[in-house]
Amino acid sequence: MAVEQFGSLVEAGVTMRRYGGASDIAGVQAVRAEVHRADGDFWLPGPDTSVDPNGVHPFCLIAQADSGRTVGFTWMDWWSEAADTRVYLLSGCVEPAWRRRGIGSAMLRWQEARAIEFDGSRPVGGRSVFGANVGEHQPGNLALLTAHGYRVAFTAVDMAHDLNGLPDGDIRLPEGLTQRPIEAAHHPQIHQVIEECFAGARDGYRPRTYEEYLRDVQDIDIWCVVWAGDDIAAVVVNELQADGTARTPWVAVGTAWRRRGVGLAVMRRTLRILAEAGVSTARLSTVAENPNNSVRLYEKAGYRVTAWQPRYRKSVEAW
Repeated sequence: MAVEQFGSLVEAGVTMRRYGGASDIAGVQAVRAEVHRADGDFWLPGPDTSVDPNGVHPFCLIAQADSGRTVGFTWMDWWSEAADTRVYLLSGCVEPAWRRRGIGSAMLRWQEARAIEFDGSRPVGGRSVFGANVGEHQPGNLALLTAHGYRVAFTAVDMAHDLNGLPDGDIRLPEGLTQRPIEAAHHPQIHQVIEECFAGARDGYRPRTYEEYLRDVQDIDIWCVVWAGDDIAAVVVNELQADGTARTPWVAVGTAWRRRGVGLAVMRRTLRILAEAGVSTARLSTVAENPNNSVRLYEKAGYRVTAWQPRYRKSVEAW
């Protein structure tokens, strides 16, 4: 695969070029390993984690030293969120020994330019934003992003509940509510409740079609769906993990049933369901800025916070 040179940082002794295919994978992996050694383990995608590592990846930039050594790379994912928002998630890294030479800034500006070029090809309408994630262990990355106009849009909160020794006993639901086994005919209503619950959210929610929902369906024996007559009042979707834990990707309480103790009751009942299924730890993620104070709800159910992950955004119009 031919490679296209983008530019060079003469003082840094580095050339910027586009990804050249499989021959670049070893260099990308070596940079990632050095970054993880310095900054800790965190998700750092690249061409080698894609479906086709040898494919054409126009949003992957390689920073190559004059010696031929790969010292940095970029990656970009994009998707549409609720409220007709297109997000371009920019990621990348520079080998620790090569930092503070302007390489990171050059790569970020290149990514933004490529995203704007790509954004111009989509139908007119909605809003577009750059996105970036940075952890507490990456002060240099945080300084870079804030210097380029990125600000916290929302904070993802990871939480966990150790189910060993969970007290026995039935968890009563508020009057008028019942839990029922899930049937195939229930899925359209379950999907509708989830979509309605998160409609209009600006905190990273990605709407799903009914077909996309069905593709994600698994482990329905450990879900908790509570009914008020023929209507669903609340849904908790759980998924078993290979390590014996369970993940809860969706918790949705109908508008008419909020602030009535339903959310806490279904979460406590969910924990009982998971414990009886032999799950060791229940995990979920929520958003600190959730107007329904979901972090506090889960803490009342016994979850503890394991990580705070600010999500940074910048309007494409601000470029």
